[in-house]
Amino acid sequence: TAELIFGVVELLAHLSTLMTLVPGDIVSTGTPAGVGGAREPRVWLRPGDELVTSSPELGELRTTIA
Repeated sequence: TAELIFGVVELLAHLSTLMTLVPGDIVSTGTPAGVGGAREPRVWLRPGDELVTSSPELGELRTTIA
């Protein structure tokens, strides 16, 4: 969190003006390793690609890009 432009409290405060946050919601921040815009050649997500987010405490969340 030390490298975030806005702190966690600020992020949650702003998000709560856009949507209702409830206990159990997951808010992902930051940029994962291997992000496409920083690679040469650049690589972008395409329809059908799967994004996997995992945490030892929460398990795995799989999102298919539409």
